[in-house]
Amino acid sequence: MLTASTAVTREKGVTLTPAASLERLYLAHRGSVVRYLRSISSSEDEAFDTAGLVFERAFAAICRDPEVELGLAWLLRTARNAAIDQGRRRKVRQVAVAGLVPAAATEPSPEAGYLERERAHAIRAALATLPDLTRDAIVLRYALGLPARVIGEVIGRREDATQKLITRGLARLREVLDEQH
Repeated sequence: MLTASTAVTREKGVTLTPAASLERLYLAHRGSVVRYLRSISSSEDEAFDTAGLVFERAFAAICRDPEVELGLAWLLRTARNAAIDQGRRRKVRQVAVAGLVPAAATEPSPEAGYLERERAHAIRAALATLPDLTRDAIVLRYALGLPARVIGEVIGRREDATQKLITRGLARLREVLDEQH
């Protein structure tokens, strides 16, 4: 069995342990993974928890196969899948608790008066109306600035299909935002 201290990989003549490989991967891509998860998660805490899970899975993959090539697309695809799993678990919990706890009244946040917060809220609400795949493609494009080719790798589509998905999603997003105003 491979452990973090015994398995090694070679990178340009340098021997790396799985922990060192993970550290390089983490330092190179943590910001992108967290930004993506923050844009699709229900809370910042959930985004950070999911990001931890993503890098835990990356470490397991590195330990299983020290020669594995993990990059941003792999991390984002793993993040997307983990977020989908989190959402499913959250829905199950909500259904289970719905009959036990009365719904709490929501109060507007103190920041609601600021125009930028209102705009961000409107955009999030509009994004939530889009199908998950379309929403993910738009978020990856505009929150992380990824090209359609990389987004396609993350969501499992060809580059041209991904670009069409983004274009149609943006048109729908504009319609929803126009309806709100």
